[in-house]
Amino acid sequence: MSDTKKKKVNKRIAVSIVKVLAFVLALIFALTALSYTFFAKEKTGQFSDTKYFYSTVYTNEKENTIQIGLFGNSDLYSAFCPAGMFCMYGYTGTVVAAPRQSASESYYLLNDFLKKQSPDVIVFECDMLYSDYPDDFENGVAKYKSGLPTIRFFNDKTIEEFTEEELSIFKFHDRWKQLILSSPANTDTYMHGYFFSKRVFKNAHRSPYIDENDKVEPLESDVVRYVTLAKELCDEYGIDFALMSVPSANTWSYARHNAVQQLSDELGIKFLDMSIEPEGFDIDYSVDFRDEGNHVNYYGAKKTTAYAGNWFSENYDLTCHRYDEEYSYWLDDLEKMYEEKGVAKGRQFKTLV
Repeated sequence: MSDTKKKKVNKRIAVSIVKVLAFVLALIFALTALSYTFFAKEKTGQFSDTKYFYSTVYTNEKENTIQIGLFGNSDLYSAFCPAGMFCMYGYTGTVVAAPRQSASESYYLLNDFLKKQSPDVIVFECDMLYSDYPDDFENGVAKYKSGLPTIRFFNDKTIEEFTEEELSIFKFHDRWKQLILSSPANTDTYMHGYFFSKRVFKNAHRSPYIDENDKVEPLESDVVRYVTLAKELCDEYGIDFALMSVPSANTWSYARHNAVQQLSDELGIKFLDMSIEPEGFDIDYSVDFRDEGNHVNYYGAKKTTAYAGNWFSENYDLTCHRYDEEYSYWLDDLEKMYEEKGVAKGRQFKTLV
């Protein structure tokens, strides 16, 4: 091949490479622009027919007003009522949770949460630390996928979560359906991330695996890493970090409690486990769950919120805003919940401070 032909071939190759790079850069720019505008968390998460509503409602909170940020999955958003805690103790909190939310997703959300909030305490709920039932639930024996061992923190799931967090268009890509169908915006932002349900499942029963023993169901290494990263991030901001388990009759065991307690001890953080029925906590399996034992209903959430709120008051130096005028809207939000959800007077939260 002559030099002239070689130059022409090389030129065509160079032009093709430039075109491909230009296309890729343009695509990245378009995806980024859409993720910060049309598909932004603040806009897309507010639609009633997306499962991500409860994990994005924190974007509605007034800047630097939240004292306690709670991250987890559907167990958490069913069990903790921030407005109820405010009524009882005067503390502000918000729940950042979605069905099957993972520790890595919570870590990414925490980074975003701290851009506009300066909380005193961050809590990770522990059901999300275990993705499924173990092979031998009684003995805490499980087989886990190893992911990609050559890349720390990353496997197929965490790569997907990271991409969705950085480019929200991948998480909220079906928003156009909501607009075409004129889906109404979810007005439950006054719930501060709490999922309300009065449904009573009368056949829930106490788990036989929460009795005290010395068995341990190990946590996956990636889970430990992301919990550790979250704790280190809180340390950087001077925020206390804690772990908490809300009542679950069919996804928790003492083997899991022991593993989380070991991690808490290693990290030097506090751990509240309400699944193992701590002293003074009286869960009623006949009326306090909305399903077979995975999620508490409103009646169970009242107990969980009250117990956790008291635990916060005993373990952290939190300011009570119960009678501060600028926080009065929290009581308005609670009254709205009572009215919208039909909560009888005798079933309402009681002021303790």
